[in-house]
Amino acid sequence: WAGSHLHNTIVWSGDISSDWATLRRELVAGLNFQLTYPYWNTDTGGFSGGDWETMGELVVRWFQVSIFTSIVRLHGSRTPAEPSWVPLSRPCDPTDASGGPIEPWVYGPANYSALQHIQEALQIRKSLLPYMRKQLATLVNHGTPVMRPLWYVNNNRCILYSVRVNLSEVL
Repeated sequence: WAGSHLHNTIVWSGDISSDWATLRRELVAGLNFQLTYPYWNTDTGGFSGGDWETMGELVVRWFQVSIFTSIVRLHGSRTPAEPSWVPLSRPCDPTDASGGPIEPWVYGPANYSALQHIQEALQIRKSLLPYMRKQLATLVNHGTPVMRPLWYVNNNRCILYSVRVNLSEVL
């Protein structure tokens, strides 16, 4: 791994848990990790655990964080495994090794539209594409990470602890 950051290697934080505490840690990890590995990303929604029937808001909030990373990726293994209504679940997973579905439209109870909120987050990401392209060019040319802590931008101020993302150029 030594020097792999010089070759634009995509790194993620591993097969993390699907819970609120992990989401908070991922934001802090991402702000720090992208200082060395700028193509860092998280398993949006966490990887292991998480009940797709009840974790709608958690996945929405994870998307709202992930849209500010250099790569957005939904990946994981959910419970309960393989509902009968998922198309092609049996032919695609004959060994039953996979967990439940991870697609954005399955999350949350019927009275909570996780998909709508995920689409809204992705629409924000889409509207930020010109900004993101500019940030990626800055990354390539100067090594400045896409997602950076406030102290990186405001180095003349003493900010002891913050998990805020700087979007001052856009907003």
